[in-house]
Amino acid sequence: MVVFAAAHIYSALGGYYAISSDPGTNNIDSVEVAADIIVSIMCLAGVFVSLAAVRSWGILVPRWIVLIPAWVGCFLLVLRGGAGGIDQMMRVSGILPYGFFGSSGSVYVIWAGRFFDAYVMIGAILLVTTTRIYLRRTRK
Repeated sequence: MVVFAAAHIYSALGGYYAISSDPGTNNIDSVEVAADIIVSIMCLAGVFVSLAAVRSWGILVPRWIVLIPAWVGCFLLVLRGGAGGIDQMMRVSGILPYGFFGSSGSVYVIWAGRFFDAYVMIGAILLVTTTRIYLRRTRK
């Protein structure tokens, strides 16, 4: 989550990490900057929630403060990772050669997207596992 937040902060500040476009072809607008800021805040909150779920001090935090954002994060990561997987299947099968969002069909964009989708799915698996551990640990 820290790496993902850092990438979005870098992007919000005008940097370029190219997931859906070829290097040098993206146009940053205020909507993208706002999205980067929101995602960065969510990721940093996710760091707190994840640590609270597995560290001893997490028991001192009210359970709902950990569980609500943890389940929301699980849902969003699984949704985004699943959508990415479906998008990749559509590209590979040729049904939608440019994916759902019509991004470039270049080798760079395809592999960057695959890496990103895998990264999100790994995050989803880890957050779901962490949330389940917290549920067991705090069960009354």
